[in-house]
Amino acid sequence: MTLMEWGALGELIGGIAIIVSLIYVGLQIKQNTDALKLSTVRNTAEDLADLYLVPAQNSELADIFFEACRISMRWRVLIVCGFTGSSTSSFAPMRMHTINSLAVRWRKIRFGGLQISSFS
Repeated sequence: MTLMEWGALGELIGGIAIIVSLIYVGLQIKQNTDALKLSTVRNTAEDLADLYLVPAQNSELADIFFEACRISMRWRVLIVCGFTGSSTSSFAPMRMHTINSLAVRWRKIRFGGLQISSFS
């Protein structure tokens, strides 16, 4: 074989190696993406379990939690039915006042009266 033939063979082998490595990297990225999705689902499930565990352990917190859920659901029904009110509507301030008072009660019971600035 001449030097030109060896060079052409080397280019062919190099091209095949690049294609194989790109396929391998693609598979690794897919595996990583799948693992990340599963991790996100698991973390979300754990967070939801923690969220529901606190009210399950304290009846006062359960009352506050379900009252907040009830208020939130009623507000969603109003929005879905097409009533959102105008900017001067009294529903939005009343809702915020009620939710803020529930949040204050929650903090007092859950954190033993500690002052916590916000739950943003």
